[in-house]
Amino acid sequence: MADVGTQQLSDTALITVGRRRLIMFRPLRSGKLTSVPAELPAHSESGNLGSVTPLIPGSPTPPTNVFKLSDKFLTLSHAATVAELAHAGVWTCEIQNLTETGTSFATTVLFPTDIPVSTASLDIGLLNLILTRAFSVAAIKIHIETNSDDIPRTFV
Repeated sequence: MADVGTQQLSDTALITVGRRRLIMFRPLRSGKLTSVPAELPAHSESGNLGSVTPLIPGSPTPPTNVFKLSDKFLTLSHAATVAELAHAGVWTCEIQNLTETGTSFATTVLFPTDIPVSTASLDIGLLNLILTRAFSVAAIKIHIETNSDDIPRTFV
């Protein structure tokens, strides 16, 4: 059975104070971005946690989405237009740390893809039987050598 799948890109990085992390991808359809700090800072002078800016080829730079510390994570959903998807080029999502301490952000970008995803199910007992028979017929052996004198030490 083949279904339309979802492509997921993951990125985890320590973003130091005021710095940005760029995540590049090429969607086929609209998607969603979520960025979660590994550990939420206890305090931020500005009250801000971070910001997300989507940079889309052929489009003017959209406004930056700023998230407060109380939001606990950054998220962005963008309904991509046909015109945006038609432009060649790589999309970029800019994550910025707006706290006073370096923070690790785990970011996930999800979007539907036209690449079919094949799924199947197989009884584990049957799989074990097939693998046992295949290894037996193929007479597969493992050789582990612990010395450089080319004398076999172990056969399994």
